Amino acid sequence: MIVKKSYTAPRLLTQRPVVFDDPQEEASPEDLAATERLRPLYLLSRQTDVTPIATRFTIHGDRRRGNWQRVLHDPGAPSDSEWADTEGAWFFLGYVPHSSHFKIELQTLGPDAKTRIAVANEVSVPPHRKFELVILSKRGVAAFSNVAHLEHRQS
Repeated sequence: MIVKKSYTAPRLLTQRPVVFDDPQEEASPEDLAATERLRPLYLLSRQTDVTPIATRFTIHGDRRRGNWQRVLHDPGAPSDSEWADTEGAWFFLGYVPHSSHFKIELQTLGPDAKTRIAVANEVSVPPHRKFELVILSKRGVAAFSNVAHLEHRQS
């Protein structure tokens, strides 16, 4: 004889929240200086057929590349930017230290459903800038029209 089990509605499993202890240790001067050096990095994509997915940064001199991080889609243009009215889709890539040279790798999803990587080398944010901007442009020869090109623009 086959016994049927009664239906049990699925339950949503909850994740245990991470709770920080009360801050006890004072931040070191080095930690404070490192935080002050961080600048937001934005991407302006002029390619309508390519979707930025993730990015990673490699600081010049580091042997290890950073981990891939998802990009934040459409955060809007920085309001105080001369690029605010420029046509294209905006993305937030992350925070980077000013006065350091770094490489940006950007994973993109093309219209052919293939993931490609665009690269910008020797990017550096001057210390007086509030943010930095890189542009995913439409330039390139017809044979390479599906390959993403990343160019560095100073804001």
